[in-house]
Parts: sequence; C-alpha cells; structure tokens
Amino acid sequence: MLRQFKILLILLVLISISKVNATSSYEDQHFIKHDNDKIVAFISKGEINRIKFEEDVAAINVVSGELEYNIIGKDIYIRPLVSKPINFFITLTNDVSYKFLVSSENVPSAQIFIHKNSDSLLNVKDSALSYGDGVTEALKSRISKIIEVALRPSRYLGYEIRNHSKRICLHNRDLKSRLVSTLSGDKLYLEKIIVKNVGRKEQVLNLSDLMDSRQLASYVSKERLMPGELGILIRIYGE
Repeated sequence: MLRQFKILLILLVLISISKVNATSSYEDQHFIKHDNDKIVAFISKGEINRIKFEEDVAAINVVSGELEYNIIGKDIYIRPLVSKPINFFITLTNDVSYKFLVSSENVPSAQIFIHKNSDSLLNVKDSALSYGDGVTEALKSRISKIIEVALRPSRYLGYEIRNHSKRICLHNRDLKSRLVSTLSGDKLYLEKIIVKNVGRKEQVLNLSDLMDSRQLASYVSKERLMPGELGILIRIYGE
C-alpha cells in the first residue's frame, strides 16, 4: 500500500510538470489503432511513463518482474524493470485489446497516446485537399483511395503500411507534429502526420504553405486547430 501511494504521488508530480511544460514534445507518441493491433513504441528506462487511451483500462497482462505499472482510469503508468524489449497486452473496459512492444531508451519520461480510430480526428466539412500541378483525374482517384486507406488502414489490402513515431518540423513552433505512419501502393507514397496546436492561439494549416514541388497532393483533416487540438496532415508523393 505504501509503495502504491509513493507511485501515485510521483505520478501526480509528473502530471503537474507536464501541464507546466506543455510545449515539450519529444516524448509524445500518437497511434491510431484498432482492436488487436500491435503498437511498437519507446519508453524511458529510468522514469515513469504514461499510456493514454480513450476508454478506461481494464487489465494488463505482462510477464511478472518485467514491468511496474499502475492503472488510473484511462491512463496506465509503467516503468520497466528489465533492459530488454517488453511485450504486454492491455485490455480496455469496452473489450478492445492492444499488443505492445516497448523498448527502453535513455530518454525523459515518455507519453503514448492511443486513438481508437481516425474518426475522432476527422470532420469532413473542415477537411481540405490540394493537388500539385499536372495531376490528372485518374491520378486524383488513386490519391483519394490511398488517403482513405491511411485514415482507416484496417479495411484494405494491397498497401504496405509502416508505423513510425518520428518528430518532424513544420516551421511553426506552435504546431507539434509527428510522423505516425507511411503507406506505399498503386505507385504512390504517403506520409501520415499527427499535428497538435501547442500554442495559446488558433493555428491555421494552410495547404499552400505545406506543399512542396515534389508532392502530388496534401490533405488536412481540418484547416484550423484550436489550442490543444489534434489534426491529421497527409502528404502524397509519386514512387
């Protein structure tokens, strides 16, 4: 009981620090996953790490002695007890399960956010799509398909999907962005990026500013992000 109290006290301190240091983005990893999907992520080897879900956590299954953990509602806080990669399963109260493979690295306390699907980040009326010069109607059709696959990846075959968690720069310090997946197929290559407004004012995702000469198209789930709001940026290239 005393040990659990100490862990909870440490967690409350970490949460307070994270609120004060809201612009720190190194540790944030965002994943859009479906039931039974696998999540590969990194955590701090020496500090407490947080995994955040959209539903309450029901249980965790992990080999005894490999992981210290504490479940608090939609959050689970973990700390590795071994240096090797750790496999474990987490089940939510809605019976959705995820398989995790986490590696311990010499980084600050990490945060992992699990979104149950892209729908929570989408609002069709607010989305925008821009094409590069010379894109034909036939190519637009292929571009629309690969965007659809990127937004709902579990429903389609014929595309190679790779998960990532790599911080990228959009030349705006108030927009924190991370590459979460890449897709290839039908002679197209797509980058899927989660963007978060970490500033105090509304930020505009202007597609004309986000496009470069190599891109066939760019898509945003919404052009305006309020403080703390997330959106999806998609960049498409020819293979």
